[in-house]
Amino acid sequence: MWEEAKRAVTQKAIFVSFWANNFYRAPRHSDIWKAYWGPKGRLTPDEREWVREVKSLYGVEIDDTQMAWWRWKVAEDIGDELTMMQEFPPTENHAFIATGSQFFTASSISDGYKKERSYARPRYYRVQIGTTFSILSSSPSRKLATLRVWEEPKAKGTYVMGADPAYGSSEWADRFCLSVWRCYSDGIVQVAEFVDPDMATYSFAWVLAYLAGAYEPCRVNLEINGPGQSVLAELQNMKRAFVASGREGNVGRDARTLMTVTRNIGSYLYRRLDSINGGGGAVHTLMGHDFKERMMNTYRDYYERGMIEVRSRGLLDEMKSIVREGGAARPLPIARKMTE
Repeated sequence: MWEEAKRAVTQKAIFVSFWANNFYRAPRHSDIWKAYWGPKGRLTPDEREWVREVKSLYGVEIDDTQMAWWRWKVAEDIGDELTMMQEFPPTENHAFIATGSQFFTASSISDGYKKERSYARPRYYRVQIGTTFSILSSSPSRKLATLRVWEEPKAKGTYVMGADPAYGSSEWADRFCLSVWRCYSDGIVQVAEFVDPDMATYSFAWVLAYLAGAYEPCRVNLEINGPGQSVLAELQNMKRAFVASGREGNVGRDARTLMTVTRNIGSYLYRRLDSINGGGGAVHTLMGHDFKERMMNTYRDYYERGMIEVRSRGLLDEMKSIVREGGAARPLPIARKMTE
């Protein structure tokens, strides 16, 4: 509802935090102020970060009386900083703390939102597939634009793509998604994203082939659980159809182009970390509990070390919704359906 209100033209999103309440202060020289701030009080690095964000987003200066009250409230009433952020959030980015143990730290997600606002806006397109394949310019509306491009393909770039069909990775994953990243020696940068909740698996395969061909050379990692099997079968059918048409001498310009694309799509090769010779033998990803644990923890490590540059606000929303329950990291069902 909050995100919808921010996008709507007939609604207004108004954020009211603890700093808007004049009673949430510890008067100078009170016992609370002396204990939790004092004459030599200073902000911690985490406090300094969200105080600066409050100033940037709302133009509000947090003073020492408010900080003394905040620290007292955490220490002697709430007892837990994550719960404090949920009940008395300093910014809208801290407001929605999911139940369970948050997988990504709040500070890293908050930093991601600030960086996302500083990036240039992407180009918006809508992909339409029927009897023909069309890519049309679109408005930034999330309901209309299905393809966002932050960076056009570069001649000397090397790219990877993650592909997850709807209901592929889990029963809550109700959207088809492709995410394209440019690879460097010290990290990866998001350059394009395709998200559509309503399409057929063959259409998803054609969009995958198109983007993989545009961002060549591109190595693709497809989730082949559930509908992913149909997507992989369609990619293989494309290759066989173009090979057959070539043998019959019926290869037109479009067929030659698509044949080149499908031939040059590199597939991710699964490798067990405990394998002695490092051999794989399987292409793409068949998601299971152990592999999800490895994948999620590796992604979090690289993201929080600054090696992954996320440009999609929808992806950040998705990351914010991920919690660890019962020893496994998973997205909340409602958050999966609300975010993009």
